[in-house]
Amino acid sequence: WAAFLSKLSGPPYKPKHLNGRVESQALIDQPFMRKAVDELAAPDSASLPPKPASHWAVVSGASAHPYPAGVTCSLADQGGCGAVLEARRKTAFLVQLVRPRRPLAGLRRDERIALAPDWLFGRGCLTHVRRPLSLLRAALPSWGAQDEQQRASCTPTAAQPAPGAAAGVLVATHFVYSMAVKRQRAFAAFGWSLGDARNRSRSAADDDPCWRRSDTAILFGHTFFEQSPSKTVLCAMPKDGAPACSCCRSLPSLAAKDSALREKARAGGFVLESSNQHRIRVDGHFSAMEGCNDYQRFWDRR
Repeated sequence: WAAFLSKLSGPPYKPKHLNGRVESQALIDQPFMRKAVDELAAPDSASLPPKPASHWAVVSGASAHPYPAGVTCSLADQGGCGAVLEARRKTAFLVQLVRPRRPLAGLRRDERIALAPDWLFGRGCLTHVRRPLSLLRAALPSWGAQDEQQRASCTPTAAQPAPGAAAGVLVATHFVYSMAVKRQRAFAAFGWSLGDARNRSRSAADDDPCWRRSDTAILFGHTFFEQSPSKTVLCAMPKDGAPACSCCRSLPSLAAKDSALREKARAGGFVLESSNQHRIRVDGHFSAMEGCNDYQRFWDRR
């Protein structure tokens, strides 16, 4: 808290790599948390190899079973459970041994802290897409008449799983932006808008091709997707803002198609937009979506 107040009372932080611009992340909590942990770090002789205080230990996701004894995957489909386990074993954990300054109940003892892996709470980034069918046709060479007839998908559970290729694998996400309107629209597209009490179960409308229910969609990228063949997920927005089942399609890497997609957009195809409907340049945007490694691109105005 003291570190936060100190940063807040000082001048705006302008690191050299931003060429005079203000660092928009300077007051978010993760850097403060990591700094506090580093200040409490202790040597860890139990790590293999032993870890000095100034280092973090890396623990393989395959070093132990992801679930405790007697606990199994919550999915009914065992094939899906296998995909979950395979994906989670790929993700390593960062672990730190810390020594609290104040003793607890008269005892001073070391504690281990693990940073959440990407499948539990990774970074997500979002972009609005107008005329999403145009993007799907340009991005997927195999896209055909049968794909145009895709229906919305619902599950009997209280909440929809994560969209597209992340279903059953991704648990939660921290979106990289500060505008609540984008999060609200994304949750509606994913079928996650549980704050809206209106009925979202399947209806006659769900038997219609879902990519034609709206002319807008949300393109979703995530740090977890760096290790998966699907790099982004496109989800159609519900019609008229009402709760609806999800309509999503996983997309492979589009970085190599940057030039072709740019020409498609210029020819009157799909449009990338910010929350306030300002157009976004296609150049390099899909590459930035893959892994969500560029905070500045997706902050505020995006």
